[in-house]
Amino acid sequence: MTHRRTGVIASLLLISSLVTSQATASASTAIPKLQLQPQQFKGLGDIALLIGNDGISGSNLFTLLNFHQSTRSYFVQSHVIAASFSGDGLWMSTSVIQNNQIQNFLVSSNGKAKTNLGSALYAGTFVPHGHTYYYSTMRGKFYQVTPPANPVEIPIKLPPNSRITGISFFNQQQALLSLTLNDNHYTEDYDQIAIWNVGSTSLSPLIKSTPPNGLILGPWLNQTAFFYWYDPYHSASIAADGLPLYVYQNGKSTLVSHTYASANSVLPVNGKSAIIWQNYSRSYFLGDQESLIFWPHRSMKVPTPKLAMFPALNPSHTQMAVVLGKKQPVNQLASGTAINRWFSSLQLGTISLPSHSLNILKNAGTGVMSPAFDASGKRIVYALTNQAAWINANGQGTKHVFASVIPSSAQNELQIVSYLP
Repeated sequence: MTHRRTGVIASLLLISSLVTSQATASASTAIPKLQLQPQQFKGLGDIALLIGNDGISGSNLFTLLNFHQSTRSYFVQSHVIAASFSGDGLWMSTSVIQNNQIQNFLVSSNGKAKTNLGSALYAGTFVPHGHTYYYSTMRGKFYQVTPPANPVEIPIKLPPNSRITGISFFNQQQALLSLTLNDNHYTEDYDQIAIWNVGSTSLSPLIKSTPPNGLILGPWLNQTAFFYWYDPYHSASIAADGLPLYVYQNGKSTLVSHTYASANSVLPVNGKSAIIWQNYSRSYFLGDQESLIFWPHRSMKVPTPKLAMFPALNPSHTQMAVVLGKKQPVNQLASGTAINRWFSSLQLGTISLPSHSLNILKNAGTGVMSPAFDASGKRIVYALTNQAAWINANGQGTKHVFASVIPSSAQNELQIVSYLP
């Protein structure tokens, strides 16, 4: 699921870390010069790595594809600002900076085949399985494409003066669409969320905001309930400090918390509950010390003496990986050097959902970002400043670095070390 403003890629099991997060819009937030960001498809099988000096000109996109007996690396594209695997891992959707515009592509995972979707894409997502992709354009059109075939327009009846700004599939046949409508006045945009069944030309509206406010799709809780954010004034500045999060179920909306509108801010658990990463500031280090809650049991706080951020669930929903940092007042992080030092101190931890016990994985090192479990749940893959590594989820053994950035004057190159067991 993607939408117009935050650029969140919900089809990924983990989002790009600080370079691409909207929460780092603050000019006071310093970013490490090099970041290697693993985007995990499943297991330690196929991983996308975005490598760049900054988040402005985009990054070099590499993929590591696991062929059971060996690992091969591929250079896919340059100037990439976002990337997402399809459900079967054969294709990726990418957003690329070209000629001061954002161009959108579907690219095979080995970089050898490419479909240009143009610069007018407004929202897009793969279906959960296979590699069929649905997307909308700024001109109000809605398309389906299964690469390498050409896109086909979908004859869907939208309200007048509206466009699709968010797409989220529950399964191959049912999706939520968010629409932005306009009453012929730019400042009076407002949003609507509706159900759409593949093959149908009509929508079933569920929620509507009032002008000039918006609605941003969150994840499905189950087939009849989902999360969404209320987006006052469609304001990126307000959203950078988090938005009110609601759950829609049994025909009504209920306020849940206040979070970033990002993929790992809400992690549904077994269709009944969710882990919520709540935050009220674009600066991570200012977060509430009890930054994670188990919804709907709000009193079940995560037992950690530090800030717990970027949560990721294992496949069985029995353990959670988190990035641990220290809460800091602004006056202690007044310089870029101090903020970089804070990033460099971040640790990897796990929390048991049955017991809520915390285990700090000290052998993982520091400067940790973007953790995710492999398909077995026995390992965690994560990013360091200029490396990607994995470690046993129980914390035993050492970290295993499987990729490193080699800076050069021409471009950043990648050194691959096999990450097979």
